[in-house]
Amino acid sequence: MATTYYNDIQALYVAYFNRPADPDGLAFWEKAVEAAKGSTAAVAAEFAKSAEYNDEYAGMSNAQIVNQVYQNLFGRTTTGDTGAQFWINGLNNKVISIVDVVTAVAAGAQGTDKTAYANKVTAAAAFTTAIDTPAEKAGYSGDEANAVAKEWLAGITTNVSLTAAIAPTALANTVNEAVTAGTPFTLSSGLTALSEAQEARADFLAGLDLDDDEDTDTTAADVEAALKGVTVGGVHTNGAIDIVGAQIGGTIDFTKASAGVQAALIEEHNVDLAETLATAESNLADAQGEAAKTAGLANAIAAQGNAADAADAAADAAEDAEAAQAAALAAYNVKNTAVTVKADGTVTGLIIKDGSTLKLATGVKEADKPGVTELLKTIIASQAAEVEKTAADEGLVAAQLEVNLLDVGGAAETTAISKITALMDATAVGTIEKGVPTAAQVLAQWDIYKDAADGITDPVDPKVVALQNFEKAVSDFNKLNSDAATADANNPLSTDVATYTKAVTDATKAIENFDEATVDLTEAQGNYDQLQALNAAVKAANDAFAAHDFKAPISIGDTVISGVGTAGSDIFVVEGSKNVSISSFARVGDDALFVGGDFTLNTKATLNSTTGKITGGDNTKLEVFFFQDGNNAKVYLETAAYGSDSTSVAEQVITLTGVNIADLHLDNGIITVA
Repeated sequence: MATTYYNDIQALYVAYFNRPADPDGLAFWEKAVEAAKGSTAAVAAEFAKSAEYNDEYAGMSNAQIVNQVYQNLFGRTTTGDTGAQFWINGLNNKVISIVDVVTAVAAGAQGTDKTAYANKVTAAAAFTTAIDTPAEKAGYSGDEANAVAKEWLAGITTNVSLTAAIAPTALANTVNEAVTAGTPFTLSSGLTALSEAQEARADFLAGLDLDDDEDTDTTAADVEAALKGVTVGGVHTNGAIDIVGAQIGGTIDFTKASAGVQAALIEEHNVDLAETLATAESNLADAQGEAAKTAGLANAIAAQGNAADAADAAADAAEDAEAAQAAALAAYNVKNTAVTVKADGTVTGLIIKDGSTLKLATGVKEADKPGVTELLKTIIASQAAEVEKTAADEGLVAAQLEVNLLDVGGAAETTAISKITALMDATAVGTIEKGVPTAAQVLAQWDIYKDAADGITDPVDPKVVALQNFEKAVSDFNKLNSDAATADANNPLSTDVATYTKAVTDATKAIENFDEATVDLTEAQGNYDQLQALNAAVKAANDAFAAHDFKAPISIGDTVISGVGTAGSDIFVVEGSKNVSISSFARVGDDALFVGGDFTLNTKATLNSTTGKITGGDNTKLEVFFFQDGNNAKVYLETAAYGSDSTSVAEQVITLTGVNIADLHLDNGIITVA
């Protein structure tokens, strides 16, 4: 459908008729404007000749006409507007036409008038778009429907009034009211309108999947829950409002605030989060600057961060490899005699070591031992991952030690370094500058002590004692820098860098979390508003029955119960797919059963009472069948056009107790008793 000139034509509807365009009229005039290469002059001239336009200004003086134009365009009178007199004089002297007045006044709008006219056109476009079903298009016609639309449009001038008017629920209510006013009500039209409203709501809910579970149908309660943040029917919702409200905090109840207040609170919190991040980034820059004043410390801190990341990654990889090995072992043990894996990766009788390489033992084959190849593969991977983890852990120890040795903040730490230095051999590890060794020197000395004590089991052997003394000196030093109570004093520079690095990370994550919550809120609110609009449409369709002296329809949905009506003429509406029974149907009053206008009655088909199979159906049509069962009439409704010819598609059966099928009739989707 072409849409290039829709807004221009909508503006003419507002200016000349003071109402939104009807969809068919909009499409018709669109073609005329396209043929005129974008000129709307001819359309304006035709509008000015129309009966609707002439009725709008019938019996008015020229002053009243100009005043009405101002009301239509701007929602105000001409009182106090000196420019209006120009147009009145022009009409009085017959030098201009009403068409000229409407066109020129609209084109020359300024300030609040321009805003009001633009808002009316925007609202009108939203109204026309909402007229999207055959029943609505047919209903938005005639003086009564136009009167509803005009009254609604007249109240729209400011941005605030526009927002309120086109909110989904409010707009749906207005459209329903206009369509209802313009639709000649009959039982058939009312039931069709109700069916369309219910179907639209069902389609909307079917299109949502709040828990990402295709097997779980979304209900209206789920949509409500998504906004309120609770769990309903096993569906865990996003709780958008609760999340946002909790993060904002304060004394205002976010969940009960208006949309405008909520938007203001969200914006205020975004500013606060941005300021928190900016402060953390500034503090981190200052801390890094101070650390850079100590030679090598900035690089050591960066290396420590990288080593920590590498250690975490290696730990995760080792955990995954261990899990894969466990799974392969379990799979092997299911198919074979159960075995265990030793610490060195070997498995008795299955997997051996050839030097440092793991391999299958002689004679072991996959064909005889299903799963052994995968087991070997995962063991090798797990052993390699453990080696990587050990290396990464050692790298982290070295990186942390380097930072600790460079970032000395107190006398206790200086004393601890002196104890380490006193136990080191400068001839073996190199010159120790300014009494502070490097991490490489400490680790090298450590290896010297380990090598010397290797294989000695006597705990009082001087070489074992020397190793223990060195390890205690290093441990005592590291403890000064790792304990929370002393780290800030002993590692002041690197502690500040770590503190503000975490602050930046936390602030960044807080912004990400809040952004996600507000996106969820927008989505949940949109779904909620749309559901409210659809509920309003269903309610309006139901209310229309009472407004036209009909009894309200009784839904006979998925609850398998006997539906008993009233003593009056009841209308039963099939909504669902389960079998139901209606007692006393048409016993008192002229009851009606609405199944939907898509059904065709098949009187030729037969029912096998033993198998329940219907024969003689037409696979090209959606059919309804009447079969007698004792004193009861059974109405079979196909759930698919080929339903009566398929064993996989069951018909819905509605039992009408005490009814003879010879008395049943189907007309426009309504079953009645003659």
